[in-house]
Amino acid sequence: MRCVMAMMLFATALTGGAQVLRPADPRSVTGLKRARADETLRDVIDRVIHEADGAMISEIHPLKVIHYEGLLHNDPIRVADVAALEEMDRLRTLAQAYLASGKPEYAVKARQIIEQWSEAYDPTGNPINENKLDPIWESYEALSDGFSIEKRASIEKWLDCLARANMATAAEGKNIDSNWHTKRIKIVATIGWAIHRPTFVDWAKEQYADYVQRSLYPDGTSFDLKHRDALSYHCAGLLPLAELALRARAKGVDFYSFEAKSGASLRKSVDYILPYARGEKVHAEWVNGEVELDHRRAQAGLEFYKPGKPWDPAGSIKLLEAMSAFDPAYAEIAARLRKKYSIEPTWNLVLAQILEAKQPATKPAGQ
Repeated sequence: MRCVMAMMLFATALTGGAQVLRPADPRSVTGLKRARADETLRDVIDRVIHEADGAMISEIHPLKVIHYEGLLHNDPIRVADVAALEEMDRLRTLAQAYLASGKPEYAVKARQIIEQWSEAYDPTGNPINENKLDPIWESYEALSDGFSIEKRASIEKWLDCLARANMATAAEGKNIDSNWHTKRIKIVATIGWAIHRPTFVDWAKEQYADYVQRSLYPDGTSFDLKHRDALSYHCAGLLPLAELALRARAKGVDFYSFEAKSGASLRKSVDYILPYARGEKVHAEWVNGEVELDHRRAQAGLEFYKPGKPWDPAGSIKLLEAMSAFDPAYAEIAARLRKKYSIEPTWNLVLAQILEAKQPATKPAGQ
């Protein structure tokens, strides 16, 4: 019954239905043409293609295990794995360059990375570690037709296992109130679309609704903000939801407009940070945080976790760029922050243009 209710809440009047974004698809062609007419977006596309050219010559070194969550930033094991995970940045860049240019060599290299990582990595259901692999399932659907039947079956079995492992840790109640769960929801939904598992997408819709009701608050604050006393973690919990809402548009699903019975919503929680992003308010980070790991990080001398350190608005740029798909006001704030901090815009702006992801005229049925 809860799953049926979630379906009702996320039913929308969006047109176009489910769609895979590939270079030759009319929506991609039209959106990229619009993007290239904008100087900022044209620069993003050109930068991505340039970086993809560099990624073509890189060697592939997949991990069997990811050592990240729970370790200090300067832990040698974590440092080594973070370096190895830079391969995911290269995969993301290759997939974006393939969409932007249609050049098959980018797709070939991207498929090699996906294949080797799927053969090496053993899923654990830890979303803090496994969200680092997001580029695999984000790019797989558009690249899947280039794999052999046997290889597709093997990769999709692995993706199925990884999604189910994350659903299992959620069923155990492991960190379902925090940014762990928003990363988990995005993983499962994106894999569900990538390998055509509607039950995974249904699970994600139900969990999204539950999370907004339980962990985002009507005043725009969140469990992460209260628990960590850090806007950086507030944003970290919202970013997977915003990116999920953006990507869902290609599938005809509207996560953005959902509002819980409590009055909480993704938009309200993003709007909460705007006075801080504009410099009208300052938030002292970590002062009343309750998480032991954050205390250990501060004691280890990590500057980012120093209690009382002012929140850095630059940390909201990627979130605001994803949300700009639904309201141009977010794009304006993000642009000012990019200029202030000399930060390059992200692919989220290009994706928003491709999807023409403007705020829908109608609310989800059931609201």
